[in-house]
This record gives sequence, C-alpha cells and structure tokens, in this order.
Amino acid sequence: MKLFGTIDVIGEPVNFDHHIFTVSAILENFPDNSTLSYDALLPMAYFGANFTAGGGNGDWKTIDQDLGNYQFQTYVLLKDNEAPNVIGRGLSEAFNKLTKSEQGVHFNLQNIQQMHLVTIDGNKADLQMVRIILLIGILILVIASINYVNLATARSLSRSREVGVRKIIGASKKSLFIQFVFETLIIFLCSLALSIGLLFISKPIIAYFTNTSIFTRLNDQHTWFLMGLVLVGTLMASSIYPALLLSSFNPIQAISGKSKANGKTNFIRKGLVIFQFGISFALLVSTLVMSKQMRFIRTRDLGYNKEHVFIVPLPGSTLDHQEAITSILNKEPAIKSVGYASSSDVSNMMDGTGDLDWPGKPNDLNLMTGQLLVDEHFIPTMQFQFLEGHNFSGDSSQWFGNFFEA
Repeated sequence: MKLFGTIDVIGEPVNFDHHIFTVSAILENFPDNSTLSYDALLPMAYFGANFTAGGGNGDWKTIDQDLGNYQFQTYVLLKDNEAPNVIGRGLSEAFNKLTKSEQGVHFNLQNIQQMHLVTIDGNKADLQMVRIILLIGILILVIASINYVNLATARSLSRSREVGVRKIIGASKKSLFIQFVFETLIIFLCSLALSIGLLFISKPIIAYFTNTSIFTRLNDQHTWFLMGLVLVGTLMASSIYPALLLSSFNPIQAISGKSKANGKTNFIRKGLVIFQFGISFALLVSTLVMSKQMRFIRTRDLGYNKEHVFIVPLPGSTLDHQEAITSILNKEPAIKSVGYASSSDVSNMMDGTGDLDWPGKPNDLNLMTGQLLVDEHFIPTMQFQFLEGHNFSGDSSQWFGNFFEA
C-alpha cells in the first residue's frame, strides 16, 4: 500500500538497492506481538551475488562455501515424528565433515514457538518474567475473590429473612444455591465488561508509555478461552462458599432473626483475611526486591558509557560521505564525539563467526565471536576500557595489525 497504493501488484517491478525486483507474492500483516516481523523478503541469491561480487571471504568465493559465517538464522521444517535432537546431530556431523573441524561444532534445534521468550542458548529470563507476571495476576484475583467472599458472608445475615421466606414457600436449598451463584455471575460479567471498557479507553496511554499493544488477538479463540477460564475459575472461588452459607440457613431461625454466624464461619473468614494479608505482604516484599534489582541493572557499570549516547541508523550509501558527515556533526556544540558501527543495535549483534585462527591455537578450541565493524572513533565515543593495547587507527593498511595488537 505504501509503494503502490493497492495490493494488486503481483508482477510489478520494485527498485531496491540499484536492483530491479519483481513482486511475486504479498504477505499478510504480522501480529504486533510476533517475533517474526519484516516488511519484505528478498531471495538469498541476491545476497549471494553481492557476496561473490564483493570478492567473497578469502578463499571462499561463494556464500555456500563460507561455512564459517553465522550471520543467518536457519529454519528447518521437520517431517512428522522426526526428533529434533536427531536432526541436530545430523546437521552437526555434516557440517564438521565439510569443514573438517577437529574440535567439532554442535547444532541444537529450537522450537519456533520458543523463540519469543527463550533465547537460542536456552536462557529463559523472558519466560520467567511472563510467569512472574502471570503469578502476580493470579494472586491479585485471589485477593479479589477473598474480598468478595468476606463481603458476601458479612452481609449474609441481612438476607437471612429473605432466605427463610423463600424456603417456607417451597424453595429448595439447590435452587437457592443456583440463585446466589447466578447473582455473583451477573456481578462478574458486569465487572468484566467494565474492565475491558477501561482497558480499551486506556489502550493509547498504555501503548505510549510501554511501547506495547494490548488486545491484538481478539479474533483468536485462545484469548477468549483464557478469558472464559479466568471468569469461571474466579466465579467458582468466589461464589460457592457464600452460596452454600446463604442457602443453608434454618428458615425458622432466619425469619425470627436469630440466625448468627457460627464459629466455623468466623474461623473461615478470619483465615481468609490472614491469607489475604499474607499474599499482600508477599507481593509488597517482591515488589521491593524487584525494584532494587531494576535499580541495580540501571546503575551497573556495563563497561562503557551509555548516558547521552544516541544511535541514528543510516543507509549504507552514507559511507561514501562518512568524513563529511562526521565533520558536520562534530561542528555542533552539543555533540562531543561521533563514531560509526555496522549495526544500529550494538547490544544485539547478529553477525558472528567461528573462522578465527592464529599461531598456537589449540586444535580443540572452538571459539565463536560476535563481530561489529566500526571506525576508529567508535571505541572513544562509547568509552570502552582496554585491558591492554590501544585503539586501532583509521589507516586501512594498519587494520589487521591493530586488531591483533589491541
């Protein structure tokens, strides 16, 4: 729609990076919460042609030969009943045979459903955070349910005469139980509708402060199933005990006004209050601990100065005018230093390689390194601290010498 103003563009040409491509398909928009999100897909042959045209990588002149480059992610669609660990071993054996690697490289397959919350190395920090938030939500619902039970049982005596009259005119304990549960259901449905309405009203505010979107999957049956499950679970936790208590009143005592909460009822109410305060105290302590952890993360020395550093993505064509751009920026009084890097996110480098060798390297050493192309001003700008050596110069003839020296 941005390029052509219509989606009827199959076969239309597109000029990208001085190359003419033909639109062969149109992808449906990705959900906002999807890990796989991109605007266009280009054929790998395009990158392979650029790789070869650029001279390749040493003795490797084609992208298929450059087996030491770990820049790409590989997606494998397995057949039914195929074990991922068996496929991983097969890939490892084939790779080590092709590269004649003595130390051996091991590939592990990761289920695509885990990509959003689990890193490729098995780090489950994001998944743990989701579980913690889920647990907090459940505990808040438990507190709300206990509040409702205590309020319902506290006002049960005021409805004792009503229960007595209903039983005298023929109402059964079962029908009264259903009535009180149904009353609670009406209250819960009204509360649910009110909460969803408030969320929709506050949706722009939440998106502004958190940079996330809520209610992106209202057409997903799992969303409604989860919402229904929460409603039914909370309803059962909140309504069963008050309904049993109200429907169990003796009609004669209820009409005469002699119905009183027995010792068992008082014990349950007190127990629920204690349990509720225990949960509240645990949430309060957890909030304080997490607050201190977040303060520790914000103030921890990361080895470079991240304060007042701005990252501005630039097209590759600006490299031809790098010195002019740097000169103009350095004339600005508010700018202290300017450095260039090959990635706009220096904290998440996707480009890695195992193709490193040096005199005396042990045969059983399998070293993987993330790599970032930078100019001579990048390290001073970020204020990285050297253990030994010094920064490399801007002279291309000194690149490799300075790399190993620094």
